[in-house]
Amino acid sequence: MFTTPVQDVVLTGKISKTLNYFNTTQEYFFRNIAFEAKLRNFARQGGIDFNSLKAVDIPEKMLAESAEHALRMTYAAMPKSNFGKEWVRAMTNPVITALVNPFPRFLWGNALPFLYRFSPIGFLEAARPSVIADIVGGNPAKFTKAISQATIGTTMLNMGFYVRNSKYAGERWYEIKVGDKRIDTRAFAPFSTYLFLAEAIQNPEKIKAADFGSALLSLNRIGGTGLVLADIMQSKDAATTISYLKRVGGAWLSGFTVPVKTFKDLYTAVDPKEAIIRDTKGNELFGPIQQNIPILSQKSPRAVTPLQTGDIRTETPLLRQFTGLSYRTKNALQKEVDTIQLPYNKIYPRTGDAKSDRMVSAVMANILEKAYPLLESKTNYLKMDEPTRRILLGQLFSDTKAQARLIIMKQYPEIGAKIKIDSIPGDIKSILQSRGILPQ
Repeated sequence: MFTTPVQDVVLTGKISKTLNYFNTTQEYFFRNIAFEAKLRNFARQGGIDFNSLKAVDIPEKMLAESAEHALRMTYAAMPKSNFGKEWVRAMTNPVITALVNPFPRFLWGNALPFLYRFSPIGFLEAARPSVIADIVGGNPAKFTKAISQATIGTTMLNMGFYVRNSKYAGERWYEIKVGDKRIDTRAFAPFSTYLFLAEAIQNPEKIKAADFGSALLSLNRIGGTGLVLADIMQSKDAATTISYLKRVGGAWLSGFTVPVKTFKDLYTAVDPKEAIIRDTKGNELFGPIQQNIPILSQKSPRAVTPLQTGDIRTETPLLRQFTGLSYRTKNALQKEVDTIQLPYNKIYPRTGDAKSDRMVSAVMANILEKAYPLLESKTNYLKMDEPTRRILLGQLFSDTKAQARLIIMKQYPEIGAKIKIDSIPGDIKSILQSRGILPQ
């Protein structure tokens, strides 16, 4: 029970124990509770006083079943089938855990079986011939268990529908709305998955491929790795390929520093600047590692978004660390972008230079802070259907980008020149460079 690792990402012994101290302490605390609860249940069934029971008198089978129960309750158990066990071992390769699925044991051995048993599909388990045979033999335990689990799961799915159709439904499937704050429930998978299933059933058009990976498969989306690998196959030149490979390498390397974020969150109590979210664009290889490490993370530039002015912060780092709860406060523009699901490529500038993108984004935020309220108040915008709102808001972002670029070009001529050069199509740029009109 205590040799089963808390996480699947492989680190060396001493480093892993140090970085995962808080996670391990929390995990073992709940494993102990589940283990003792199961032992007490066995003792009660046998008419034995648990408090007077000596450890040497407990049958080995009872201890083994209690330990297995503790692992299941903390989603750390291995799959039962040989195929499942071999699959998890294969998926526990450090490269796979960093780039594809960071928690294969949680997913394949626990989360997916949980969703099968705790859902309407679970009623089929009660109809299996072996379960029916047990009932005929006077042992209804498996049947009762299957029925109760399926009933609980069906009730949870119904609750998912209730939440997604209530005043507490956030703009995203995983959000619960409390005033201007949006509570992120993804840390509580697989329970939060019922919110996803409810949204996917009633509003399938709002669910993207990445949502399936996040909600059902626990796939790692750091750096958009899956899309990056596809981009590498289509890259036209060596520079582009190297850029994509840096993003993949950064996502992989940063997986080993995720446990350090525990100390980073705790350090925000000492230095509030640690809560500021940093930008890794322009430093794709080492930036993701750097942003997980306290103090060192502050060497990276502050992230900037056109959707809000000022710093972007993790609002509840300590709460998130100790409870898993996290929330963010949204302004009106952020709510609208999430509601109509405006694509990111329509929101963020692409000048070809990370620093220029941040500068343009900052100017855009200042413009949009005044422009979007005018769009709402001076028109019937909010009464329009979502496709129309996407077109109008997309046009507002497009106009704002153009205006922000002009402002940056006037204020910073050197950066403006670089933006103009980077915006020239590749083939034309090559011709101009070959004729000496542009520098190589």
